[in-house]
Amino acid sequence: MTKRKVAGYSCVGIDACKGKWVAVCISDKGFEVDKFDTIGDVCKSYPDCDTYLIDIPIGLPESRDDARPDMLVKKELGRKGSSIFPVPCRQAVYADDKARARELNISALGKNLSEQSIGISKAIRQVDEFLQANHEWKNRLLESHPELCFSKLNGNQPIMEKKTTAEGYNRRLEVLRIYYPAADKVIERFLSDGPNRKKTDDVVDALCLAVMGRLIVENGCRRFPEKPMMDSKGLLMQIVYSEEKNMAEKMESSNNVNKEFSTESNGKRELSLGKKYRHFKGKEYLVMHIAKDSETLQEMVVYQALYGEYGIWVRPLDMFLEKVEVGGKKVYRFEEIVE
Repeated sequence: MTKRKVAGYSCVGIDACKGKWVAVCISDKGFEVDKFDTIGDVCKSYPDCDTYLIDIPIGLPESRDDARPDMLVKKELGRKGSSIFPVPCRQAVYADDKARARELNISALGKNLSEQSIGISKAIRQVDEFLQANHEWKNRLLESHPELCFSKLNGNQPIMEKKTTAEGYNRRLEVLRIYYPAADKVIERFLSDGPNRKKTDDVVDALCLAVMGRLIVENGCRRFPEKPMMDSKGLLMQIVYSEEKNMAEKMESSNNVNKEFSTESNGKRELSLGKKYRHFKGKEYLVMHIAKDSETLQEMVVYQALYGEYGIWVRPLDMFLEKVEVGGKKVYRFEEIVE
């Protein structure tokens, strides 16, 4: 794919999520985000987009002569390389049970399989079967990796905080806002569309891949390795990405964009998104978003506990910023933690 100017574009990012798939499609007209039962459902829903990046191995080794890109990306990410794990051989992916999968992988590649590798084998197999049955999607649905993409979007600096923590979530959203200012709205839409949706890491990864897809449209596609091998089924064994050539300009413009993420209330106090606050009872929280009640349009603060199960809560903005009486004194219900 060669570099071209972005006038109209549409890019899809896909991540596996508990036996299903989270897909984010961003375009010059807006965005869509949803969860799908199969990879075929995703591709059917978005048949004519510019890029499709997925966080799942594509192009499977069958012998020690087949070279996957995983070790190259692992080296690129340095200490964050632990997020890259060995990909099972095709024989193991199609095995009937764990013991047989491990046996076949040792025979083909000389390596055992971790539980993590075995755990995603069903998703790998589903994509592999889809691509073999739908040749028009071969080397069109492309493998990428969110941690590599975040590193590239962050000026070749891996984000070391774990994505499942509040700090990791916040750091990743900060980066995504630089390239896609509506990033928070994508997450909010995903959470609001499903009553039991609480985890955000999968949709953040999918959005990251969609954003990287847009960068590929604009700046061209790069890959690990530069000249990838093709597996026995005609699939390139590669991990794709692109790089931003004007990172300094992006960072400068993001300072202006991020001003939108502070909301002044009560004529005095200002709420800062992405900042930690301490409740008057002592526990700490991370302010994530400002949302609006769909019926009353009342502004609501969306915030996450930084303890226990890291639950996500909502509270009216005015109530969040107001003072309460404690021991005969007026104190703020939530006080920003200055670090």
